[in-house]
Amino acid sequence: MNISLRTKIAIFVTLIIIILSAISTYLFISQHRRSIEKEFTSRGLTLSYLLSKIAAEGLAAERLDLIGRASFILNSEDVIRVDVYTELWDLIESYPSSHRSPSLSLTDAIKYFSGSDNTSYINKDGKDRHFFYKVTFQPYEGAVPITIGYVMVDLSTSGMEKAIDNMIKTNILISWITTVIAVLILNILIGRIIGKPIMDIHSSVRKFQEGTVPEIKTSHSPDEIGDLAREFNEMSRAVKEKENLLIESERNITSLFERVEHAIFRLDKDGNIIKTNRKFNELFGEKIERLCDIFIGEKRIRDYFENMDFANRVKIEEKVIGKNGEELIVLLSLYPDMDYREDTKHLIGFDGYMLNITERKKAEENIRLSARVMESAMEGVFITDRGLNIQKVNPAFTDITGFTINDVIGRNADVLSVGLDNPEYPRCQIWADVKKNNLYQGEVWNRRKNGEVYPAWLSISSIKDETGEAAYYVGIFTDITQRKLFEDHLKKIAHYDILTGLPNRALFNELLIHAVEQAKRDQKKLAVMFLDLDNFKAVNDAYGHAIGDMLLQEVAQRLKECIRQSDTVSRLSGDEFAVILNQIGEISNAVFIAQKIILDNSHPFYPGGNEIKTGVSIGISLYPEDSSDAETLLENADSAMYLAKNSGKNNYRFFSERTDSSSDMIK
Repeated sequence: MNISLRTKIAIFVTLIIIILSAISTYLFISQHRRSIEKEFTSRGLTLSYLLSKIAAEGLAAERLDLIGRASFILNSEDVIRVDVYTELWDLIESYPSSHRSPSLSLTDAIKYFSGSDNTSYINKDGKDRHFFYKVTFQPYEGAVPITIGYVMVDLSTSGMEKAIDNMIKTNILISWITTVIAVLILNILIGRIIGKPIMDIHSSVRKFQEGTVPEIKTSHSPDEIGDLAREFNEMSRAVKEKENLLIESERNITSLFERVEHAIFRLDKDGNIIKTNRKFNELFGEKIERLCDIFIGEKRIRDYFENMDFANRVKIEEKVIGKNGEELIVLLSLYPDMDYREDTKHLIGFDGYMLNITERKKAEENIRLSARVMESAMEGVFITDRGLNIQKVNPAFTDITGFTINDVIGRNADVLSVGLDNPEYPRCQIWADVKKNNLYQGEVWNRRKNGEVYPAWLSISSIKDETGEAAYYVGIFTDITQRKLFEDHLKKIAHYDILTGLPNRALFNELLIHAVEQAKRDQKKLAVMFLDLDNFKAVNDAYGHAIGDMLLQEVAQRLKECIRQSDTVSRLSGDEFAVILNQIGEISNAVFIAQKIILDNSHPFYPGGNEIKTGVSIGISLYPEDSSDAETLLENADSAMYLAKNSGKNNYRFFSERTDSSSDMIK
């Protein structure tokens, strides 16, 4: 049977109260009884003393008269008998006379007084009390009292016993009522002071067990229960705070668990999936039951599980199958979850995460490929930081420039510059364009380690960091010396006569246009000569084309020697040549040069050791007299040349000298 603490305390306190009440009642009754008996004895002694005095007076007067003298004693309620004796214990008078004298008590009294000087003696006889007292007489003042007799007052104890009995009953009743009231009051107080607080604590503990964290309202009581309640409240608040912290921690962990970009999972000891996060479900779906199911090398993963050292984690790279069937590369980290609560540790399960490194592996492969490409590239490659300080170069860089990696690491990229850039596009503008447009491509002049200057085709691009700012610059350049030489060769082929090295017709036309424009700006005269060798076809027929070509070369050389440095001579085709005479001033200057050409070419030529004589016919047109158009000037000079041929060859004619007949011949 379960008895509440309150009931136990009430029973205990009730028993204590009853015991204490019984003891106190007993002590009170005993003390009160003694008080009543003492009062009864004192009354008996008082009555016997008074009776002895009355008897002494009566005996001295030889007339006792008890009824008259001691009526107040005789009429007392509890007085049973009064006797007066002589000094020899002879009865003198008795009242009431019908009562028998207590012979046993009298005998005891005689014995007592015969051996004692006391004046009184009390003897118990059943329920009565016999009070004996000496009757003395003093003959004169200062004399020794003499015993002249004895008196006895017999008192009944029934009144005393009744008083004691009533007193006992009254005290017992009062004690019982007091006990009942005390028990009720104490039970009420126990209920309020102890029971209710304990019930509150008990209720709070139950609520605490159910998961709530209550607060006891009786914590203000200044006693042990109040201390207990306050400590419980403090404990509750501490638990509540820890619970809130735990909830917040769990919320944060859950949030982190779901938001982290790692695929996190928890397994039981058999490898079955217990819990996964959002990223895991995104990669592999929500229907995966066993971790081994997603791995391509499932047997190898099983071996890891079977042979793993539980004291350490497993960290491996593996290929897995994604949710959509794609192959992924993941970095797997697996931690054994051990139970150490018993003497021997037990495996509970596994905690782990997978990091999808597919893109990283591709990037690493691309980096390796880029590194191989960079190392094997024929172009020079250099990488600078954002301050344009060189950080890395490839072997081709050294091959092209002669600078080793130790020569340029940490140095500014301008170490390659020689200051020969295009003045319309300086190198500082190149870097400004790279920073603005992230790219530059163009020709620059670079310097080798040995000081040699060479042309290069340079491409620069920027590599940005995660903030969008340029972190590195990559420069790729090629030595285009040979290309430039080839371009120059092609340009020469396109604009110069291969045989004579003179400008061809296309270049001559450009130069003539430019010369006309310059003359127009400077308001100067310009002359155009059209030359044709005389009898060149006969030379070819007689000596062959090889000798003819040699002849043309010698003619070209003589023509260059005849003109000024500011003038231009060109081979237009076959045996036709043209000359631009800039700023001739007077026409006589053109005549002088024409005559010199005719004279020099009149001397024999010796191509291939063969002596050949030939002449030259020259037509001359003037700017601005004959035309202000370059093409027309050349046509007019051509017309004038035909006029010279028709005039006997090996001479010159101006376009302005043409006649109608000569015009008809040209047509």
